[in-house]
Amino acid sequence: MKTKIFLVRHGQTDWNIERKYQGQQDIPLNEIGKAQALKVADRFFNEFQISAVYSSSLKRAKETAEEIAKRFQLTVQIHDGLRERNFGLLEGKKIEEVIKQYPGIHMGNIEKFGSFDIEPFHLLKSRVYLAVKELAKRHVGESIVLVSHGAAINALLHEVSKGKVGSGVTKLTNTGISRMIYDHQEDQWIIEQINDDSHVDI
Repeated sequence: MKTKIFLVRHGQTDWNIERKYQGQQDIPLNEIGKAQALKVADRFFNEFQISAVYSSSLKRAKETAEEIAKRFQLTVQIHDGLRERNFGLLEGKKIEEVIKQYPGIHMGNIEKFGSFDIEPFHLLKSRVYLAVKELAKRHVGESIVLVSHGAAINALLHEVSKGKVGSGVTKLTNTGISRMIYDHQEDQWIIEQINDDSHVDI
């Protein structure tokens, strides 16, 4: 048996526009983000059948998830394993300012430039992977939506692809959809599509 998993990055926030590290700061969607959430919700309702919607507890993810859940008359279920990476002392700082101070820094090597009190990458990958596998096991033979965050989703993609995609390789846009299948019998992950955001242009 298999579980189909739709990974959705939250809609846009003001901090996305300002290019700030958000991490676990509880930043809400802006007006564009709310419109994106409506569009991705319409996309799911028109194209897919969903059994459950899960979300990070952070507002930007939860607000996005709620729009999807409404279409299917479902209630958003919160799972803290889907929260964004804790970026510690970098949260609230502009990415360009950090790059200027630490030339060559990026998501894939950020821990090499100092502690910054950031959640270690190996712990982030483990946290998100275990959460998604747990949810897949709850919904054997079903399709589920998991609304999360850029660094968290990329960490999962990195883990299941052995680094071929995900962190340091893949850019995820707001409300981009990545599709995966978990084969329970084979204990195998199949990545079907990454960052499908065609609904945003509709």
